[in-house]
Formats: sequence, structure tokens, C-alpha cells
Amino acid sequence: MTGCPFHQTETTDIGTTYNPLSPEQTRDPYGMYRLARETQPVFFSERYQMWIVTHYDDVVKVLKDTDTYSSKGIITVNSGRLPTEVVEVLEQGYPQVPGMTDNDPPHHDRIRSLVGKAFSQRIVTAMESHIRFIANEVVDQFVDRGEVDILEHYAFPFPLIVIGDVLGVDREHLANLKQWSDDWVALLAAPLSLEEQLENARGFVAFQHFFHDLIEEKRRHPKQDLISHMIHARQEGVEPLTTLEMVNVCMSATWAGHQTVTSMICNLLYRLLADPALWEACCHDRSMIATVREEVLRFDSPLQSMMRYTTGETELGGMTIPKGAAVQVLFGSGNHDDRVFTNPEAFTPGRKDVSKHHLAFGKGIHYCLGSQLARLEGQVAVEVLMDRCPDLHLKADQVIEYQPNFLYRTMKSLELAWTPPVPDKSSDKEEQTASPELL
Repeated sequence: MTGCPFHQTETTDIGTTYNPLSPEQTRDPYGMYRLARETQPVFFSERYQMWIVTHYDDVVKVLKDTDTYSSKGIITVNSGRLPTEVVEVLEQGYPQVPGMTDNDPPHHDRIRSLVGKAFSQRIVTAMESHIRFIANEVVDQFVDRGEVDILEHYAFPFPLIVIGDVLGVDREHLANLKQWSDDWVALLAAPLSLEEQLENARGFVAFQHFFHDLIEEKRRHPKQDLISHMIHARQEGVEPLTTLEMVNVCMSATWAGHQTVTSMICNLLYRLLADPALWEACCHDRSMIATVREEVLRFDSPLQSMMRYTTGETELGGMTIPKGAAVQVLFGSGNHDDRVFTNPEAFTPGRKDVSKHHLAFGKGIHYCLGSQLARLEGQVAVEVLMDRCPDLHLKADQVIEYQPNFLYRTMKSLELAWTPPVPDKSSDKEEQTASPELL
């Protein structure tokens, strides 16, 4: 990155310069990350009122030290900083009860143990045929066009349908779930006007009510899905999940299980198609897709950061951080730390043990429960396009831009083209009208 605008600013106050929502850092955050690692690996951002952690080892330390760095409240909509009108809307919803993402031991461990079996390797492997069917179903909608924004028409709807089927949500509700999920994230991280806050608060409340009502419906009529699994999950000596805990898990799964996979699929397709030789090699040996995927997860992590709060005064990276401080750990920076990854600014599929070391799915007790499902979705997404879209390639002269976001690194669009297939009227795809038993 010799053109990096930060390479010459040795005296720059990183805390002042850091702004992940700026156009410059949205386009390329990695130069900023590198400067911070080299000069102020732990620094305070006055703009965002939080401490920023950039070194790989420090990020891992924060993620694993749950006694010092708490997850409580990291996805809670904080009424204390919102206008009265917005608080009044939020009061129409349910109390925000911690689930897995925003909880600490021992309560986190109890919830994860009750939910975790639904994401076992055995269960995820059993889902593959249905996930592949969904991918083909989505491709059916655009394959005859010969060109498409693959984010809008594939990378976006495909994982949304998958997580909806896992939860047991009818597809007619999926568009609302996505909007409500976006409303929640906006309330947590985006600078908003009062009208935007009110609209997002209404969406957040609707999100809560939807899953609360769906859980009660599945108590009466259980099916083979995650919600029914949670309702009936029992372990000796372990208190069953409450309804509001399940609401939190469902909302978090919708958010995390969709946005991150959308980003991963686009990043993976872009890196593969930007190197035609690599794409051809993966077409001939599809086991290579996983190798490329893991380097994509390191190089351009879909989830760039996560929050924690200090439980007491602590020292980190030579800085004293006070009790109750917000701490943002930068996965994207840790994944480019040259003390862990050789020549980290180079995209190099096949790095030794990269899947064990990258931070895309976190570390410690909060390691992403759906990581194996996400990996499978990425593999299937690419394989189905290989099968259905001959000579798939990037459309020429497009500029890759990213959406301004505090947490995610997601493209605005990714335009692809291919030779449309010749219609085959001799055979029809076997219909599958209902989701199979996923759990």
C-alpha cells in the first residue's frame, strides 16, 4: 500500500484520525490500522468515546479475558443516550435480556450449551443438500439474464433464506426481518436524525414482537427448527432458556447469520474472479475453494470489529484503561498484523494454519457458533455459480466500493457476467415445496 495516505504521518494523533465511517477509511481501512499498530496500538478515540485495540495479541487477550473485558451490553440499545420520544417507542417492546453474544460466564455458558447442539458439525453437514437447493433456487431467478449485481440478487437473499429456514421463519417474513435487523444495528452504531431513530426504534420493537410471538406459536406447534430446539432444550442441572433469552438469540442469529455471510460471499467471489487462473484452478479442484475462503476471511474480514466494556481499571498495550470504558477490538487490524501473518497486505491463499489463526469468527468463549454453517454457505455459493454460470467473470470497469459501517466490511455491489444457458425444456427441476427437517 505505497499509496496509503497515512504512511508519511508519523506524528499523527491516531485517536483524532481514526474514523471508520469516513469515505477514505471506508474504502481502505488497512493503512489506518497499520499506522496505529506501528505508533499507538491501543488508543482512545475522542470522536467515538472508546478505546481502540489493533495488535493481534491484544485483540485475542481482550476476547479471552472475560473477567476484565465484559460482553454485557454490547448489543443493547442504550436508552440513556436516546431522546425521550425514542425511549417511549422502545418501551413498547420487551426488556432487553442478554443472550450469548452480549453475556459473560456463567450465564453465557448456560445459554451456549443449550443452543450449541443445533450447530454441531453433524447437523451442519446434514443441511448441505437443502442449502444447495436454496442456492440453486435463488440462481434460477437470474441465471437467464447473463449479468447481475451478485450482491443484491444472490449474496444477499441466499444466506437470509438459509438462516430463516434454520430458525423456522416463513419466507414471507424475511424481508421484514432484514429491515428490522438493520434498524437494530443502526440504533447501535449509526449517526441518526430523530426521525431515523424513531423509525429504527419501531423496527427494533417489531423485531422483538415478531420472535416473541413466533416462539409462543412454536410452543404450541413445534417443528424441526432452531426455535423449537431451544424451547425443548434440556440439560440436567441447567435452567431452560427463557422466552426473552430466546428472543435475543433469534435476533442475534438473524443479524450475524446474514450480514457476515453476504459479505464473505462477495469478497470470496471477487478475489476468485479477479484472478482467472485461480478461478479455473478452483473449478477443476473444488477443495481449493476452502483454502481461498480462509484467506479471504483473514484479508477482508466481514466483521471488522467487536465491542467490550472494562469491569475495572486495566493496562493494555502500555495504556491505562479506566473501569467502565468501551473497548473496540479490531479484527481487521489483527488479521493484518505482520507479527502473526507474513506479508499480511498480500492476498496469499494457502497460508499455513490461517483458519486457526485469523480472527474473522472471533476467539475464546464467544467464537462464532455458526462458523461451520457460514463456511458451508460460502463453499456452496461458489460451487453453484460454477455449475450454473459458465465463463463467469467480473464486469469490466467497475469500481468496488464499500458501505460505510462501523462493524462490517460489505461491498455496495458486485457486477458479474456470464453466458446465459440455453433453455432446456426436456427436464424440470424437482420441486421441493417445504423445508426438510434441519435439526
